[in-house]
Amino acid sequence: MATRRSGFIVNDSITLADLFVASAVMRAGQTVCGSAEREKAFPHVFAYYAKVASDERIKALFGQPTFLEKPFTVQAE
Repeated sequence: MATRRSGFIVNDSITLADLFVASAVMRAGQTVCGSAEREKAFPHVFAYYAKVASDERIKALFGQPTFLEKPFTVQAE
C-alpha cells in the first residue's frame, strides 16, 4: 500500500477488493483490535479503512464504526 500513490489495492479508485479488505479491518476493530492496537500496532491499516469508509458513494455501507477500547478476551476454565 505504501508504494501505491492512490492508496487503494488494485488501481486509483475503490474496487471490490478495497471493500472486502476494509470490511475485514472493520471486523477486526470490532473484535480483536482495541484502541492501543489500532493506534500503535496497525495505524496504517486503520487509516486505510478510514479512507475507504469515508468515500461518499459507500459511506452508508460502513456506517459509523463501533470499535472496541479493549479487545475481547477468552478466559479458559
